[in-house]
Amino acid sequence: MENLQYIGAEALVENSSVTEGCTIYGTVINSVLASDVVVEKGAVVKDSVIMDDVRICEGAVVNYSIVDEHSVIEKNAKVGEERGEGVEICVIPARSTVGGDK
Repeated sequence: MENLQYIGAEALVENSSVTEGCTIYGTVINSVLASDVVVEKGAVVKDSVIMDDVRICEGAVVNYSIVDEHSVIEKNAKVGEERGEGVEICVIPARSTVGGDK
């Protein structure tokens, strides 16, 4: 069986590379998603690189970041800042959990 990506009917993907196994219900802009990434409804990934097996939970926002493999960005968590002059890229190490609302 092929491991294809799934992009939900209400998802938005612009100027991004989405690898096999990804499931996207939220928004992905100017980003690269490695295999088996899940972007839940209401989540936003912008100007970022998301490595293998990462879950971006509902309402989370990831801006100008690298999120390493096997990590979870929890519901409504905020990672990184809008890309701009003087803003440094945010790096989340492998197997991390970034807390948000419970």
